[in-house]
Amino acid sequence: TKNDIIELAKKKGIKLHDDHPVPTTRREFLAQGLMGFAGYMVAPSLLHLISTQAHAQSVAECTTLLTPDLTMPGFLHLNLSGGAGLTGQWAVRKIADPNRPLATRNNEDNLVFLSNYRSLGLGANSGAFNRITNQFANPFQVVESDGDTGAQLFKRMRDIAATACANTSATGVAVASQDDTGSNNKFGPQGIIHAVQKAKEIKFRIAQNLSNRSGTALTGVNQDVAGRNRPYAPIVANSLNDILRVIGQAPSSETESGANIVLNDDEKKKMLEVINNLSGSQARNVASIGSANRENFVKLYQEASGKSYCQLIVPQASVDPYENTEVASLWQTQIQGSFSNLSNDADRVKGIASLVHSAVNGWAGTVGINLGGYDYHGNNRNATDPRDGDAGLIIGGALKTAEILNKPLFILVTSDGATGAQSSDNRFANWASDRGNGGCMLAFMFDPRNATGQSKAGYLATVDSQIGHYSDGQAASDNTLVGDPERATMAVIHRYLAFSEFNDWKTVVQALDDRAGFTAAELQYIAKFGA
Repeated sequence: TKNDIIELAKKKGIKLHDDHPVPTTRREFLAQGLMGFAGYMVAPSLLHLISTQAHAQSVAECTTLLTPDLTMPGFLHLNLSGGAGLTGQWAVRKIADPNRPLATRNNEDNLVFLSNYRSLGLGANSGAFNRITNQFANPFQVVESDGDTGAQLFKRMRDIAATACANTSATGVAVASQDDTGSNNKFGPQGIIHAVQKAKEIKFRIAQNLSNRSGTALTGVNQDVAGRNRPYAPIVANSLNDILRVIGQAPSSETESGANIVLNDDEKKKMLEVINNLSGSQARNVASIGSANRENFVKLYQEASGKSYCQLIVPQASVDPYENTEVASLWQTQIQGSFSNLSNDADRVKGIASLVHSAVNGWAGTVGINLGGYDYHGNNRNATDPRDGDAGLIIGGALKTAEILNKPLFILVTSDGATGAQSSDNRFANWASDRGNGGCMLAFMFDPRNATGQSKAGYLATVDSQIGHYSDGQAASDNTLVGDPERATMAVIHRYLAFSEFNDWKTVVQALDDRAGFTAAELQYIAKFGA
């Protein structure tokens, strides 16, 4: 705990700076002098194992983690690294009357098509491509594909999750960003979301931040963090087994090696002391065992507790998505064989399904999936369209999983920059170059209560299909509510918090971070749906 770390610092005569956060990572422990280099050599995730909430201190706390009093809809962040052609998947529009009040500025009757869509890969004008406006609960302008050519993201979503889409709102956020870099694009919502969850004392079974990569600025994806609140360091999980190890439910082959271990408070403090006092030779001996089977953890546990390792795992619902037959059929039968480059990698597909499953169930504060391969300009459509389809399969798979489990879900889709098409009067010309001013974010909100006859039937129809707007130059305007990546991300976060239905969500967020500087009217506009 924080107090334990402060106590350890006092014992070692180390002053922790008031303006710095209390160290929580191995690197921070080493930098502050709280851990010797020998301890730093030990298995990479030991400190996470000691400190993670998932290693519950008692049966009561395990029960709290499983049935929390306060929860939030799952939050999934899908990042497409390299600059995906997202604005070639939907018909972004300009506004007819810029002097309209903010509350109605982006209403459908004030959004009109651009005079030219060539750079967006959609042809000479809006007459060059067809649109579908009833795929989602709100009138989002989906570009219709030509079979397996063009606009594959939303096609793949329809293929596997049509009924889920009907109870989902889709919103395009018109915002430019820098190409091929995550470090200068503040598209990471994790910091402010984690801060709100902490303020609300919301607990999570697996981790505050779960992702398939460490990412820039600790977001868990290759995007920098928006706002001033620092996110929790991500627990990296590329497979179901990674998640099982984090929560102390190791694969059966590892159980006898001590993976299923729970420490109480006193044992955690003793463990830190043991790690810190290891000599170089002892550290090398422990580290040489390897973290995969956790024998090193067993050795340290024995040193800390004076007894053999225990297996005090409280029976819990399985984190294996494939134990639900509908979810298993979705990912194994409908999705796995359709991925452009993952169709033969069953383990990786299950890893993605496991992250999605964790997000839908609310077992992590935020879940990130970073998908590479979107710096794809210069290739023909038969190479680039399938990558857009892969993204659609993950989004559609997440929505369908949420529908099967009857749980709400918020999905944010980002990319670092965008791509521009060859000049052509016809739709679906090849992507030719980087073009960050033609970028956007996508936000999806699935709510089973929106279905006919349910408690909030039809309310998602009121969600705006677009925030911000484009110009006839086929570029995102920076003179809008969401004129840069950070403001766009903060707006999306506010909308997610409104979706979470916290009565005091505005007060909570404004108290934590006011960098975006939204006015009361702007906040009201962002959260105007579902009143």
